[in-house]
Amino acid sequence: MRKNDFISVIIRTMPGREKFLDKCLFILSGQVYEYIEPIVVVQKLNEKDSLENIESIITFWKKKFIINNLCLLKHIINILK
Repeated sequence: MRKNDFISVIIRTMPGREKFLDKCLFILSGQVYEYIEPIVVVQKLNEKDSLENIESIITFWKKKFIINNLCLLKHIINILK
């Protein structure tokens, strides 16, 4: 399998929406086309937001994909008040 045969799927989420991330990864893992590379982008509203639940979901689902390289990217939004 060549690297170009993989399809990257970008999933945007945020703390508090873990059940939707879990469901999304469940659906992706059941697709007929196996060469899927999930990339999870977490949007944090502030530094104090915990990613512990999201990281545990990613650890669980990571082994379910052939590429075994589920990526997690973190993005913090600075809201000026």
